[in-house]
Amino acid sequence: MMEPTQNRHQNQTLKPPHTLDNVNPECHENPEVQSFFRRVIESQEFCMVQSEGQQVAIVKDRAEREGIEGISYQVMADFFTISSKSTIKHHLDRWVDEDVELTLGARRLLTNQQKDEVIWLVNELQRNNNPETFEDIRDHLLRRFNVLIPTANLRHYISYSKEFKSINGVPKEYCRVFYKEDEVDAFFNELEEIIAVGQIPGEKVFNIDEVGHQEFVDAHVRRVVVSSNFTGNEINIHVRRNSKRSTMLAGVSANGSMLKPLVIVERSTIEKKLLDAGYTAERLIVDHSNTGFITTKNFSIGHILFSNI
Repeated sequence: MMEPTQNRHQNQTLKPPHTLDNVNPECHENPEVQSFFRRVIESQEFCMVQSEGQQVAIVKDRAEREGIEGISYQVMADFFTISSKSTIKHHLDRWVDEDVELTLGARRLLTNQQKDEVIWLVNELQRNNNPETFEDIRDHLLRRFNVLIPTANLRHYISYSKEFKSINGVPKEYCRVFYKEDEVDAFFNELEEIIAVGQIPGEKVFNIDEVGHQEFVDAHVRRVVVSSNFTGNEINIHVRRNSKRSTMLAGVSANGSMLKPLVIVERSTIEKKLLDAGYTAERLIVDHSNTGFITTKNFSIGHILFSNI
């Protein structure tokens, strides 16, 4: 493996890295290319390196891994506001070896045993729709090998590894990630049969849903690690709804009419600013419980919801 300094004269200095002020992410008219460049400049790896050449190599490598087309030498030169595309080629010739694998020291971060452990962990949890974040992998290595690897270094390692890649993990409630389509079809077939046999009018068939205002408070889209052969730019990750402090029960009938929402809060009084905002008894029913969850007592007033049906 050729080291990045091997082709450089001992008195030749590296050009300093670009800051956000001297790059042009809108250098190409294609919105996908513009979005790619914006992701690049927001990444930690792009901001942490120490030279222009390393940044050029990062852009080229990431474009190939993400399958972004149109990132030519000229486009990269326009992005870096470099006058000649030959400078881009010169950088890549210096920083990329014959296997097109960047050598910035990241490959030597893990031992073979640690690397095998991470491969097993990533594949196992990916199968369960519960992929690891960089922090999860860091903590696992600490528990397993009693070694603490900085998250930034681990992120760097994953970026240049052939075994892994990072994508967006999109939170989904646990039961909405793990479902079988045939079970859903069977449910609606049974419902259709019941309605037909019983000649039940549409206004008597309700779809009721429960939502909570904190169900995804700590479950934003985040970068997770998957195997390199995973297809797609994102994966659904399950989140269990067990920490909400208020609950709303809402529903709509098959004929399109809506039920008055039932809202459960922890407080026994309603804040005046909610009433001023129009959240009055004409629009919704408010009740309370100590936990913010719907209790049997709360649900016992549910007949009010159906009083006008």
